[in-house]
Amino acid sequence: MDLINIRDLYRNQDNYTDTTVTVGGWVRSIRGSKNFGFIVVNDGTFFEPVQIVYSDVLPNFAEVEKLNVGAAIVVTGKMVATPGTKQPFEIQAAEIAVEGAKLLKQLADETEGNFTFEYSPESFSGTEIDYALEVCNAVLDIWQPTSEKKVII
Repeated sequence: MDLINIRDLYRNQDNYTDTTVTVGGWVRSIRGSKNFGFIVVNDGTFFEPVQIVYSDVLPNFAEVEKLNVGAAIVVTGKMVATPGTKQPFEIQAAEIAVEGAKLLKQLADETEGNFTFEYSPESFSGTEIDYALEVCNAVLDIWQPTSEKKVII
């Protein structure tokens, strides 16, 4: 999977319009409806973010609906022009992967040194306890803590 940075999407819109692109970044805002929603994502390469449109055709729609600001995601979808709107284009998501915990583990595995992972579920202060526990357990499944590789929750 080759990620395209948001700066390149803005600078080369004609090259990417009506093609499938993959971008990665952090959720700046998310607003959902019954069958669809919008995620604003920024990857730090450009001052403007990109809007992602997602719908209930995604296999992980329920998981995407529960994303919070700051979550790391990778989105693959069709970039389409949106003339007459705030943003010049948007990405219509075909796939959204929630990547934060996996990326941290991968980077730690590729880097020398000792790492202690910390996951702070206080971002779930308005979330049901069962869901917060489910997310914490999913993070632990990915990070696979041991006595040598500790995790703080």
